[in-house]
Amino acid sequence: MNNNRLARRDFFATLTVIIITLMALTGGWIIKNIVQDDARLIGMGDYTVQLPRDWVLAPSQAPEQLWAWNKRAPHEKMRLSEIPSTAAVPLSSVAWQRNLARGQQLDTYHVLEESPVLIDGRTGYKISFAYVLPGESNELPVVITGVDYLFAHSNGTAVLVFTAEAPSGYLPALLTQFHSFMFSVPVAEGGVR
Repeated sequence: MNNNRLARRDFFATLTVIIITLMALTGGWIIKNIVQDDARLIGMGDYTVQLPRDWVLAPSQAPEQLWAWNKRAPHEKMRLSEIPSTAAVPLSSVAWQRNLARGQQLDTYHVLEESPVLIDGRTGYKISFAYVLPGESNELPVVITGVDYLFAHSNGTAVLVFTAEAPSGYLPALLTQFHSFMFSVPVAEGGVR
């Protein structure tokens, strides 16, 4: 009878610990998601964009309008660039020129994929790329993967380029925040050129 009572008490103690642990894990997961999804609107020049709250704005030079990086993971970056263009120039030509310029700046730049895209009613052009960021003398090089989305500007005189970069394997986790960043800026209806 004593063994039966001890077994029942052990069972309830174990069950209580499991329930409290599950509640704590669920609460932590909810808080983590709330904090990670927290964003702020930032106005820079002609643009207002949505950025994660823990991201840092860095000084940018033309054609970049906005450049931000994750202070918890410094190799994660998002950019908004404005490239002068006319309505007669197709987005694929602007993409080709951008790839050529990057290839001249970065010895290891490689285009993985490029294609026209339709995202949430916006027609644009997507470029997936990779390059190697050389490490310091005491660091290993880092393979950076990224994506550019090109859309016609609503004023018709420029192309907006949204860029996300992260170390290889980390880009998919960044894309949710990147899409919020990208869709916070208006582009031309349809974005077609």
